[in-house]
Amino acid sequence: MRRIKKKKSEKEKRKIRLQVIFGVVMVLLSLCIYRIFVIQILDGRNYKKMAEEQHQYKINHMSSRGTIYDRNMVPLTNVDDTVLLFVDNQISYDENMNDILSFAEEGSDILGTIGGTRYKILKVSNTDREAMSNIFNNCPAYPFQVYNRYYEKQPAAHIIGYVNQWDNSGATGLEKSFEDLLNVSQPKIYAMVDGANNIIPGLGIRVEGSNKNGWIVTTLDIDLQNEVEKILESYDMRGSVVVLDTKNGDVLACANYPSYNPNNISEYLKSENEEFFNRAVQVGYPPGSIYKIIVAAAALESGATDEEEYFDCIGYEEINGIRIRCSSYEKGGHGRLSLMESFSKSCNSAFIQLGIKTGSDKILEMSKEFGLGEKTGIPIEEEYEGNLPERGEVKGAGIGNLSVGQGELLITPLQAARATAIIANDGIDKGIRLVEKIGKPNGEIERLFGTQYERVISRTTAAIITEMMEETVRSGTANNLGRIFLWDAAGKTGSAQSIYNNKEVVHGWFTGFLPAESPRYVITVFAEDGKSGRQSATPVFKDIAEYLYKQDLKTFSEECEYE
Repeated sequence: MRRIKKKKSEKEKRKIRLQVIFGVVMVLLSLCIYRIFVIQILDGRNYKKMAEEQHQYKINHMSSRGTIYDRNMVPLTNVDDTVLLFVDNQISYDENMNDILSFAEEGSDILGTIGGTRYKILKVSNTDREAMSNIFNNCPAYPFQVYNRYYEKQPAAHIIGYVNQWDNSGATGLEKSFEDLLNVSQPKIYAMVDGANNIIPGLGIRVEGSNKNGWIVTTLDIDLQNEVEKILESYDMRGSVVVLDTKNGDVLACANYPSYNPNNISEYLKSENEEFFNRAVQVGYPPGSIYKIIVAAAALESGATDEEEYFDCIGYEEINGIRIRCSSYEKGGHGRLSLMESFSKSCNSAFIQLGIKTGSDKILEMSKEFGLGEKTGIPIEEEYEGNLPERGEVKGAGIGNLSVGQGELLITPLQAARATAIIANDGIDKGIRLVEKIGKPNGEIERLFGTQYERVISRTTAAIITEMMEETVRSGTANNLGRIFLWDAAGKTGSAQSIYNNKEVVHGWFTGFLPAESPRYVITVFAEDGKSGRQSATPVFKDIAEYLYKQDLKTFSEECEYE
């Protein structure tokens, strides 16, 4: 009886073991089924994406950003299309390879490689698409059409700015200020390759994401902008030029020299030539005698002087033992001058007397009314607000420096243009506008930009200063300008002492408007280390004014023919 009981016990144990093994197998099987479910169903897309990524190489040499236009909807960016060519380095240098290379621009292989070093990227210059297609059908080379972001010689480079090549983000200028608008969509471009890093025929180059971004319409005129830059370069003049439309404060041109090529930023990073400086907007300079416009406005508006007053110049003024010279110092002074003559001849002695009589407080208040010491409001983050001296800095001999635009006073060429436009507009400040409108990716207008008009000085005061600026051109310090064909100009020269690169220099200014009787354009020219405004800035003003006259005459003739 005991032996039978023992056999039953062994059978039960085997049964239990089988049940345990079965249970373990079932658990493992369940885990496998669950894992397959997770892989195939829950995480299927992620694993598919990972598998695809193992067979694709991201191409970092192409970008897509919203277009920036000039006032006439001419593109300032995304200017033309080009073709990038992906060539298999394993192709032997036979007849086919030579044919392929005939389409590439010299030195274009610097664009980089994909698939390790298997494929190099060339930039295509040959536009014979039929011949290109015949060759590519028989060789492992793949073309891809893209847009160039910038011109080879980019107009208004300092205003447009540039993008960081490593992440396609705006670094300066409008590119930076409107980054969220211009870079809404960031498409990714891939080359699809197999395990041997061969681009897969039929898949080739693939784009993921949308190319749609916002857009900007500026107030710039690309033809005028190019002409102004050409003129600056022809004079080899370090400096800047601003051209405004007097009727609305639009910036028609804003040029700087030297400039830079935004397609190749690295070339300028170690340069000591200061190509990145936006001298029109980003840097402040002492205005010198063009500041006499504001001193005259403060004196006339406050009643400190009138057109009948006369001043005596002996070639200098001495305040608290400090002697400030006039340009007539070597000749013993200008002698007796009217207000008109004091302005047109840019007499420092007369204007120091006038400044003392007017008072620094009223001059500084008028400076603020003319927009000095604050940003103009254009959407350029790098814009400098300039500097107005503190009241304590213009007491005693300080009033002498202030009266002739020296000392701690700093302004930008754009601020100078705005101040000049106030005189041209009969004493009304129409502000400054650089961007006309911006739009959404769907093409709709997101925002229109405008400015508020505000009277700064009376029409009478503006008329008096206009007459003095005309006399400056007729018989004063800018008499080398002369008439611009049938246009009379009104303007003011300036020569400002400053320290530049640890040495004393004299910057040259000329700011004015034309036609004087019915102003349409304001032109401000700044010449860094230009010796004098008459010598360096006035000739540039004249060349630009002559171009504007001819363009207006051409437009008028075309309108007459149309009618």
